Amino acid sequence: MLLPGGLLRHGERRRRVRLREPDGFLELLIAEAPRRAGSFHDGVSQVLGALVDNVEGEAFGYEAAGDLCVADRQFLMHRATTVLDMAHHWISTSCVECSTRFEVEIDFDVLPVGEAGPGFPFVTVDTEAGPLEIRVPTGSDEVAIGTVGDGAEAERALLRRCVVRGQLPAALSARDLARIEAALDEVSPWVVTEVAASCPACGVTYPVTLDPYVVMRRSASELYDEVHTLAWYYHWSEAEILALPRVRRQLYLSRVDRARGMAR
Repeated sequence: MLLPGGLLRHGERRRRVRLREPDGFLELLIAEAPRRAGSFHDGVSQVLGALVDNVEGEAFGYEAAGDLCVADRQFLMHRATTVLDMAHHWISTSCVECSTRFEVEIDFDVLPVGEAGPGFPFVTVDTEAGPLEIRVPTGSDEVAIGTVGDGAEAERALLRRCVVRGQLPAALSARDLARIEAALDEVSPWVVTEVAASCPACGVTYPVTLDPYVVMRRSASELYDEVHTLAWYYHWSEAEILALPRVRRQLYLSRVDRARGMAR
């Protein structure tokens, strides 16, 4: 598959990625990363470092995951819903007009993706203080500014990290900030972060936010239950069970269910 943005390596933009076949260790990492990592976005880097096998043949890991732009990271987390059989998803929402609760059906496999624009990952913006060359923010930037205070302070810290050439002034005007944001939007790839929901009761349509990291909200309880079941019937160790590819683990579980007279 192709990343909408890509990694810049030796002056070349590398986009073709290969994902690893998921096993229990990967699923456990995904479920436990938000709790065990130093921050949420650090956990995303850990997950992507384990999920992606290579980019155009080059080994991939935690550091490379941090070098990906935000949209590429979200794109890969969408693909993780596919390998974990979570692509078909339901979002619960309350109507903004009549408060009716209903479910919105989402299929992460068919959501559109926007590719990066010319010059990615860099843009040059003419500001009142002179030209600035800025790169598109990455996962490492998200991790670095995670402990920064309010929105304005975080925005400033992010800009300091992303300025490649030029002198960032002590203060930027609202006009300059708008120019920078527009320039970055033009060159950055994108994934869908909102869908339209139509209330079945009153018919009003309004946007519903999608969580690009929904796979990391999944509890590990189901995986623990599967490990327990296979350990009980086959007397395998936890490590042996977690090492099984996800597909093969499900095949064994289906046979256990049939032996117990249960359909699976």
